[in-house]
Amino acid sequence: MQATISNTMPLASFVAQADHIFEEVRTKGPKIITKEGQPSCVLLSQEEYEKIMDELADTEIERLAAERLAKPRQINDYIPQDEIDREFGFAKEDLEGWEEVEIG
Repeated sequence: MQATISNTMPLASFVAQADHIFEEVRTKGPKIITKEGQPSCVLLSQEEYEKIMDELADTEIERLAAERLAKPRQINDYIPQDEIDREFGFAKEDLEGWEEVEIG
C-alpha cells in the first residue's frame, strides 16, 4: 500500500481534527502525520493494523517452514513415539479404537 501526499497532514491539524481524522482513516485508509514538515508516524485503523500484523506473522511462519523443509533431516531429529507418549501421558489404551494414520 503506497501512501499519497494527500494523506499527509501536520500534527497541529491532526490534534485539532482528531475525531474527523479517525473516521477518515477508518473509511479512506491510513494517514501520514508530519511533525515540523517531516513524516513522523502513520495512523491506521485497528482493522488495517491487525491485517498487516496477521500478514507479517503468516509470512514469518512461511519463512520458518521453508527454512526447516530445506534442511535435510537425520534420524536423531525425530522424537520416538514412546517418548512422546511418556511426555504427554498417553497410554496404549488411549489409542484403542482409533484407526492408524500414516504421516509422510
